[in-house]
Amino acid sequence: MESQLELPEDLERVRHFIDTHEWHFAKTMPQIPHWYCLLKDKNDVEEFRWFAAHIREYSKPGQFYGRTYYYYYLDEYKYWWMDDTVEECDLINRDKVK
Repeated sequence: MESQLELPEDLERVRHFIDTHEWHFAKTMPQIPHWYCLLKDKNDVEEFRWFAAHIREYSKPGQFYGRTYYYYYLDEYKYWWMDDTVEECDLINRDKVK
């Protein structure tokens, strides 16, 4: 299956989401530094779910502690979430690409 290219308007929407959400440092996991944003911070269910679906659509699988996660790469960051479905997702993570 051939991977799709992101549409420019989708990439603009992604950047807007990233720029308008607060990214919290994960203080409970200082040994694995990363940031996250929460659905409840802005209560923008439609936009949050859209970004979660976009992450899954344009992600690449990667292993972390023996489990497969799907990482979406943009600029110097990667984004992922850990729920089973988009509808359950209420937290999106990001970390600098190393």
